[in-house]
Amino acid sequence: MRKAIFAVAITVIAAAGLVVADYFALFGTQTRTRQDFIELRFRIIDEKTGAPVVDAHVKCFQRNNQNACTQRDSGKPGVISINVPVIKNIESTWLFEKNVKLQATRDPKLQVLFFHQDYASPVETIMIPDLPQLAGKVITVPMPESIRNK
Repeated sequence: MRKAIFAVAITVIAAAGLVVADYFALFGTQTRTRQDFIELRFRIIDEKTGAPVVDAHVKCFQRNNQNACTQRDSGKPGVISINVPVIKNIESTWLFEKNVKLQATRDPKLQVLFFHQDYASPVETIMIPDLPQLAGKVITVPMPESIRNK
């Protein structure tokens, strides 16, 4: 019975030691790339009244890339979700991801055009390195009145 308990204790201690050693990257790290999407959400409102604008659409541009995002239905009126494709450089060990960075693009500026038939079309500029900090937040975009509606 003692030998069995001793064997189990040694196995648990060895496994814990391997996990701790891997956490501190004592066995080294590897870097790999992975394609991923970062979701951004925009609340589209009327500039004068603050009311939600429904049926607005988005188009994203970068230098040499006229289709830099895809629009998705957010399920909420006046809120638009977009997915921006990115490439992540991931430094990892066997069990843990240590460092995740976005790979630099030729053009670090993402131009987001918001359009609706009853409003002028504002453009927001988002820097690609800022995308991870903006994910999960709702960015408010006021839509100015169109000249032809005045």
